[in-house]
Amino acid sequence: MNTEYALTSKYVKDLHNEMSQGNPYPEVKKPLDQLTNSELCQMRDIAVYKVRDVYGTEPNKQGRSIPLTELDKWFVSSLAESPLVSGVREIPLADTYAEAEALAVEHFGLRLNKEN
Repeated sequence: MNTEYALTSKYVKDLHNEMSQGNPYPEVKKPLDQLTNSELCQMRDIAVYKVRDVYGTEPNKQGRSIPLTELDKWFVSSLAESPLVSGVREIPLADTYAEAEALAVEHFGLRLNKEN
């Protein structure tokens, strides 16, 4: 038997069991209410970037430039394969990194309330 496959298979089974018992974050070993917005975003492969750092100030191929008022704002991104990718564009630009993370956590419902 391939040991690597067996370990992965056991991990996946354990992960599935914990998730089916109501814990959406079984990989976390501390109380969910103690997780920071950064930790919640990292766990779901959500990243935050500054508009200027990614897109620069030069016009794009169509000759359009990003408005100066938006260059120093922050936006939320996710992996292309992520189930969250379709919702990323709905999150508005933020004035700070922390605000962008908070918007992502709120938008995707990553911080669980006791009612959930």
